[in-house]
Amino acid sequence: PLSQARAYLADTGARGWSGRLGGSVQARWAGAPLAAPAELRLEGWRWDDGRLEAGRLDAPPQGRLAWQGLSLADAQVDWAGRLVRLGRLQWSRPELTLARDASGAWPWTAPTPADGGAPPATEALPWRVELAGVQLGEGRVNWRDAAVPGTPVAWRVDGLTLQTDRLAWPVSGRA
Repeated sequence: PLSQARAYLADTGARGWSGRLGGSVQARWAGAPLAAPAELRLEGWRWDDGRLEAGRLDAPPQGRLAWQGLSLADAQVDWAGRLVRLGRLQWSRPELTLARDASGAWPWTAPTPADGGAPPATEALPWRVELAGVQLGEGRVNWRDAAVPGTPVAWRVDGLTLQTDRLAWPVSGRA
């Protein structure tokens, strides 16, 4: 179950994961057995009835991302080439709920290095990500902001759809 990942997410503000996850993983090593694999391949991944929640454990969640289905046809990670290639991503009925409390605090916090300083600089090539496309259907966003003076602001957007092909990061600058 996804709840077993809770300890790894403690510093991020994530307080709960749920859903049904499935797919296959293949790894190919070309070196020391405990080193990162030379290549990692994922096929047929699905995360159904997914939910992520964020916020303090002693209060209602300030952030929630839920969905009916999230699938990724295939993915390939090339560690030596620092490249992640993702197939088509399909996301059905995603719903994002965010709330900012009266003090202005957001539900998710960024983890900081253990020593409190900046992470060490590296000379390695930057990672690249390529995505064959995204299809999002029947999305919803809910927003509540209690940090504004007077009456809190609240709004909701329904019926969000998105379809795109070939995305890449970092952007190459070509049109």
